[in-house]
Amino acid sequence: MTTTRPDLAAAMLACMGEKDVCLLQRHGITAVGDTVEQATIRALNFNMLVAQQLAGAEQ
Repeated sequence: MTTTRPDLAAAMLACMGEKDVCLLQRHGITAVGDTVEQATIRALNFNMLVAQQLAGAEQ
């Protein structure tokens, strides 16, 4: 989903600081990038990393 409200986007970016991906409790993730494609790749990479961490924790 793309944030279309500048006030919400500004608040989220301020909270994220220099981070590219943010995990939101009970909401999911937010990923940013210079393009939609870059943000999507970051989100997918983050999802794979979380899956690997969870798989390792189950062992």
